[in-house]
Amino acid sequence: MKKNESQKPISLEELLRGLRVQDEYQAKIISMQEETISLQNKQNEELAEMLDKVH
Repeated sequence: MKKNESQKPISLEELLRGLRVQDEYQAKIISMQEETISLQNKQNEELAEMLDKVH
């Protein structure tokens, strides 16, 4: 791959700042995924209880 001539180097501080922001977004995504899984587990438990009552 050819290096893009218009790219300019960024400082270590800028790189670290960008990585921190990326980490924050990933943490938010993981938190939302955990919340979704928790809700799904609760719904599954409720469905299992309803099925038990039917049988």
